[in-house]
Amino acid sequence: AERGPSSDCELHGRFARALKNFARQVLAPLLGVSADDVLYQAVPVLRCSHPSAKATGILHNDYDSNNHQPAELNIWIPMNRAFGANTLYVESAPNASDFSPIELGYGNAVRFWGNQCRHHTVPNTTS
Repeated sequence: AERGPSSDCELHGRFARALKNFARQVLAPLLGVSADDVLYQAVPVLRCSHPSAKATGILHNDYDSNNHQPAELNIWIPMNRAFGANTLYVESAPNASDFSPIELGYGNAVRFWGNQCRHHTVPNTTS
């Protein structure tokens, strides 16, 4: 099937509706707010960490690097099993410097305070 602007718009609309439903039905109860009060990034960031000798993410927190508001939380949903060198490394508290890998199975997610807690990747040596 050929792709074009109309199919891209349809795909974007389907994704936007799925994201809104996820925010209202999953995130709102998790965060203890009403479905009408949950705020989320309308266009989430998709990052790919392919096997490489270079890391895809430098050490940072989202407040300093992206000027995000302080109460923001990160919900990370990897699109494959995350482990070892193909995952995100996060510190347990702001400036704790005790980075550990987030290990998740496919379909799982993690919530962390990426606005204040630093996080990064390492070179992805997985195959």
